[in-house]
Amino acid sequence: MASDNDQNERFTMKSFTSEELDAKMPKPKPDPLFGFPWLLIGVIFLFAVIMVRGSIDDSQSQPLSNTVASIAPVSAPMLQPDTPEQIYNRAKERRGHGDLGNSNYNSSIFELESIDKSSPMRAKANQLQYEWEQENSLKRAALTKKEQRDRKKAERETRKSDKESARTFTGNDECQIAIASVKLRRSTELHVARKGSTYVVVDVAVLNPGSRELYVNPAQFSLSDTSGDTAPAYDDTYLISNHLKSVELQPGQQCSGYLVFLMRKDSEYVLTRSGGYSGSPVMRPVIP
Repeated sequence: MASDNDQNERFTMKSFTSEELDAKMPKPKPDPLFGFPWLLIGVIFLFAVIMVRGSIDDSQSQPLSNTVASIAPVSAPMLQPDTPEQIYNRAKERRGHGDLGNSNYNSSIFELESIDKSSPMRAKANQLQYEWEQENSLKRAALTKKEQRDRKKAERETRKSDKESARTFTGNDECQIAIASVKLRRSTELHVARKGSTYVVVDVAVLNPGSRELYVNPAQFSLSDTSGDTAPAYDDTYLISNHLKSVELQPGQQCSGYLVFLMRKDSEYVLTRSGGYSGSPVMRPVIP
């Protein structure tokens, strides 16, 4: 029989550290149920779901596509070009309506010119086109003359209104001027105007609307034409008995007289009075 010591040694329990226990414990193996094969199966399943839904959508839209495909296309009827006779008759009808320079007239002329030279209607088309163009040329000339008459009439009315307005005193607080009359003269008592020139005789009135004396002298006045050329009062002004004289006007007083200017022939002029206390010129239209 074994001794007691041997029995004690057999049943003596040996102690191990945690590191030793971990080393002796078997390592767990990965479960194949949660590995790569299941991931592949999930991808295949998702792809199958997508394909099934696509098939369902195609089946739902199939009746519409079948309906569209079942509609047979309808071909539009071929338009036949107009015959030369139709083109000629249409243009002739439009001419009878008095079309002038509008789209109907322009398109008709274009269509008439498109008729083939070998067509029997070509000669008639040329004659109609010629007569229509001549007729419209006369109408345009008549309209142009009417426009010219209307423009000249408007100019005359404007000139008349300006002449009436010029007879009213207008200016500033120091000096105001009115134009009583305007005359064009070929000559004065001593001189004859050159060709293309004329003597402009202006009957001018000057008013002192201010509170101090106003000095008036013919040398203060000048006349300008539409091109901007300016001339002072001509020396022959003083040969006229009732010319504008040098004078001191008291507040509220006025004077008048003639001024003579040698100017280029023009449709209208501008009279300017310079000088004075304020230095502001006074200008009035001078219309023969």
